[in-house]
Amino acid sequence: MKHLLLGFLMLFVQFSFGQTTSTYQYDGNGNMIADSYNGIGFIQYDIDNRPIAIYKTNGTKIEHSYDVSGERVRKFDGTANTYYIQGADGQTEAIANDDPTKTVFNIDKIGRAERQGSAWVRSYYLKDHLGSIRMTLADNGSIISYDDYYPFGLYMPGRSGRMGDAAGRYKFTGKERDAETGFDYFGARYYDSRIARWMAVDPLAEKYPGWSPYNYCANNPYKYIDYDGRDFWERISNFITGKGWRDDNIEENFAEEDWNNATPQLAEEFNISEENVEYRTESNIAGHYTTIKDDKATIVMTKGGYEKLDEKNIDNSRNSMSHEVSHFSEGKEKLEIIDTDYKERIKSELKAISNQKKHSSWINTTSTYKQNTNNYEQSWINDESLIKNLEKLLKKGN
Repeated sequence: MKHLLLGFLMLFVQFSFGQTTSTYQYDGNGNMIADSYNGIGFIQYDIDNRPIAIYKTNGTKIEHSYDVSGERVRKFDGTANTYYIQGADGQTEAIANDDPTKTVFNIDKIGRAERQGSAWVRSYYLKDHLGSIRMTLADNGSIISYDDYYPFGLYMPGRSGRMGDAAGRYKFTGKERDAETGFDYFGARYYDSRIARWMAVDPLAEKYPGWSPYNYCANNPYKYIDYDGRDFWERISNFITGKGWRDDNIEENFAEEDWNNATPQLAEEFNISEENVEYRTESNIAGHYTTIKDDKATIVMTKGGYEKLDEKNIDNSRNSMSHEVSHFSEGKEKLEIIDTDYKERIKSELKAISNQKKHSSWINTTSTYKQNTNNYEQSWINDESLIKNLEKLLKKGN
């Protein structure tokens, strides 16, 4: 790949695909304005760096229109218009064109209802963990289309089948792949899966100064998804719900007091599975705890614990998590014993406190947190001493 910067207005980038060398051109804002590999001679952008006209080398002109929020509401492919109807959440709920008898409705992200004349034909999606549509099925279970993708979204040759599926426009991570260009429309930007790069600079580029502003999901497409072309997220629940993706930046989640997303991230630092940790919005409990739920050990982090015990401090919370991980590692059977045997409970607590003081986060915890932990440790030491004294008295009495 060769780069050549001419003045301040144009950047030429050459890629070699086998025996073919292709040229990409960029304007002063970092927007791709030409793509010889894809037969695009020039792309015109609006003031918000969104493409509004694409001129192909075969003479075709493609037009895009957007609403005030920046969502695409119209596409002209050179012969016909496509109109997009948005729901309250900004997601596309229906697609129409110049022929009103060919409207397509999304069915809560699990499929579509396509109008064919006077009838409505339903079909359903089978998705992978990233939300990519791998197969589309008819009402009777027959296969309408299927696709396998390379990690960054390019079709795998010989492993896709259309079978006349003209309405099958949603592909990699559930985004629309424009047939006219091959680009995926994400919202804030368009993505080219062939080179695993965006057509425009990341609107949040300052958030990740160590990454190229054209990179896709920190070059980790197996783990992350880009929901709207601006930032990458990690899956924490079923994609079908349309929710369950979190910002991968745990520090920002703490700054925003987003404990729901921060909790599984903390657990991940200790190699604890999401299914073994949960967040509860209990404000009256000034601490975290480990319990048995659904017949398995579960670490519970609470709002009150984050706010009162951890002082909304990420290292305090890391240290609290190390304490609970000590209990968790003892296993379900030992936790059941601890619930009924106070002497075993004391041993478990003193062991957990010892472990958290050895954890690397301890040195960065606040002075108040350290003092509270020391006081907590002393209370268990006092109870241990009291029980020993009582046992001695009982022996003397016998």
